[in-house]
Amino acid sequence: MTTELIHVGFGNVLAVNRVIAIAPPNSAPTKRMAQEGKSTGMLIDLT
Repeated sequence: MTTELIHVGFGNVLAVNRVIAIAPPNSAPTKRMAQEGKSTGMLIDLT
């Protein structure tokens, strides 16, 4: 089984099967989820 990678800029790549969401960074729900993800170590912020 091969892992499909997607280029996300600045020499970074992500495994497509691991992406859960792509969301606009300015909405209140996204900011809340980002803060929660940062505190639990589950967020990779590529903004």
